[in-house]
Amino acid sequence: MAAADMMWGIALGAAALVCTALGTVAYRALAVKRGIVANPNFRTLHERPMPRGGGIVFAIVFLGAAAVLWRAGFIDDGLVAETSERFGQRARHRPDRRDEHDSPARHSHVPSLVAARGHRHTPAA
Repeated sequence: MAAADMMWGIALGAAALVCTALGTVAYRALAVKRGIVANPNFRTLHERPMPRGGGIVFAIVFLGAAAVLWRAGFIDDGLVAETSERFGQRARHRPDRRDEHDSPARHSHVPSLVAARGHRHTPAA
């Protein structure tokens, strides 16, 4: 790895850290002001309202960093196209699991569910 590439990585990582920290603080203030909070109830551990949706800041910073890396030439267009093509080929050539493994044993939970309701069920032979 070249020194310039390493400096790009360090600078982008530092910028992402700062943007995430500042963005989280700003989003927290916005969420409290707009009432985007999770109120305490019997299922939660917090004792006061907590802002919800803070992960959106991380997602935006991540996509921004990826865009910067792509624009700077560190992510090749060919890599994106190749990855998309490989994913598409896997999705097209993957056998449907239900067709491949469809057997009476696969539905062994049905008799217990029916019995729990009080009905009788005899599995097909």
